[in-house]
Amino acid sequence: MERVLHIIAGLGSGGAESIVMNYYRFINREKIQFDFLVRNSAQHRFDDEITKYGGKIYYTAPFPKRTLRNIYEVYKFFKKHKEYNIIHVHANSLMYIVPLIIAKKNGVKCRIIHCHSTHSQKKIFNIIHYFNRMLIGKYANIFIACSKDAGKWMFRDNEYIILNNGIDISKFKYDIQIRNEIRKEFKIEDKFVIGHVGRFSYEKNHGFVLDIFEEILKKQSNAVLMLVGEGELFDKIKRKSIEMNIGDKVIFTGVRSDVNKLMLAMDVFLFPSIYEGLPLTLIEAQASGLPCVVSNVITKEVNVTNNINYLDLNQDIKEWANCVLSLFNFKRIDTGNMIKDAGYDISLEAKKLEKLYLGGIE
Repeated sequence: MERVLHIIAGLGSGGAESIVMNYYRFINREKIQFDFLVRNSAQHRFDDEITKYGGKIYYTAPFPKRTLRNIYEVYKFFKKHKEYNIIHVHANSLMYIVPLIIAKKNGVKCRIIHCHSTHSQKKIFNIIHYFNRMLIGKYANIFIACSKDAGKWMFRDNEYIILNNGIDISKFKYDIQIRNEIRKEFKIEDKFVIGHVGRFSYEKNHGFVLDIFEEILKKQSNAVLMLVGEGELFDKIKRKSIEMNIGDKVIFTGVRSDVNKLMLAMDVFLFPSIYEGLPLTLIEAQASGLPCVVSNVITKEVNVTNNINYLDLNQDIKEWANCVLSLFNFKRIDTGNMIKDAGYDISLEAKKLEKLYLGGIE
């Protein structure tokens, strides 16, 4: 059995960890096992599942908050753990390439860097990213991206593989009975439900979501907003909804294990991100038959059902609101075959990753 060490920022509600776990659930665990080296010991969303599958979790000091300590602990880790021939580093930028450098010095043969985004949050991160982009070819020897845009941004002239953010399509198939059950649970049986799923962080643009929703309420007082997730800006966004006097119309679900069911209860998916790689949630939303209104910074590769409406973040709030309202009577259909044909079936993508780990990829 080949043990693959996934190096990741956390095991919370972020997109990268959700993607990795999707692969973990569907990969042949008799041939390949996942272990995790994590630099945020406060997040434990997937710990029980990882342990159940036979995986191990190791922690280091956070980066960049405790940079020197992190470097020391990563160095000590690879000195102690010689069992890994493959490391798989997940990144939103090239801010953190420490494990790749140390792994190479310790003789790790397969060193994968996997890009999940197209932008860095802070200017200083961008500066470091562009500097490290000149070095990355020396330390990584396999490059993976979630989309063409992400690959070009992170890897420049290095050849890369596109690995789609696959999902379990069957879980998102539209089911009117489940829809009614969830809407009853939240007492929104007769409401126009606008939904968003994502970590409460800068790039997800939750403040703008609230602004759009406020405008929608001027024309459709029966609307409610469902926000699924957690994150560092959760309390700030909740306070803002109260200050805007729309708090009673906003449902904060927190992290849920049944996002597929929540999406069935929604009527429109609103996703005005400031930047993204290829968001898994938009594949999931389309798989559930939802019409989506998103920012035009998001790659067009994600639009596999033609149910995505792109708007510029500089467009007037009213235009965003009107676009959402225009989808009030949208008729949902089964989009499973479209998702599969576009390459987002997790069972097929997991086999692709399996081939890569075991020595080759088509």
